[in-house]
Amino acid sequence: MYEKEPYVYVPIKFTGLRPGEKIKEELLMLEEGLKKTSNKLIHIGKQIDIDEKTFINELRELRDAAQKNDEATAMKALHKIVPTFTTPEEFNKKALQD
Repeated sequence: MYEKEPYVYVPIKFTGLRPGEKIKEELLMLEEGLKKTSNKLIHIGKQIDIDEKTFINELRELRDAAQKNDEATAMKALHKIVPTFTTPEEFNKKALQD
């Protein structure tokens, strides 16, 4: 017998996301004003306007935290730069509550 029946011959354990793992890849965000075209497979996104000075300062903050190996500050800086960012821990906590 080459095929194994799940849960009978092969135990399956759900553990959630691991660090660095993503549940999905978002090519465009809602903030980009996704517009449909006549081809249902093609969409147009509008670039998000950013303030260059603010972005550079936030990026420096992230870099400095990373160089100091300060994970908490790095995560805060990353959330400021990418508000939709979710850590695997945050995702797992939310998924377990649902």
